[in-house]
Amino acid sequence: KCRPPYNRNPESTEIDSCKNYLFSQINLVKPKIIITLGRFACQTLLNTTQATGRLRGKVHQYKEIPLVVTYHPSY
Repeated sequence: KCRPPYNRNPESTEIDSCKNYLFSQINLVKPKIIITLGRFACQTLLNTTQATGRLRGKVHQYKEIPLVVTYHPSY
């Protein structure tokens, strides 16, 4: 949800501290589709360690919401 200083990769404790807020927002907004941008977003929502490249090109589900994986724009 937030990018760490100097654009470094987030640590697992940072992801854990922010993900419940993100999950709450998704539940409130009830989006018709979710597009994840980058490894940490897709791996967190899909609860996987698979690489972004392997997850792209398919429609996944996050709590019955279609979820599409793509690379982060800075990539």
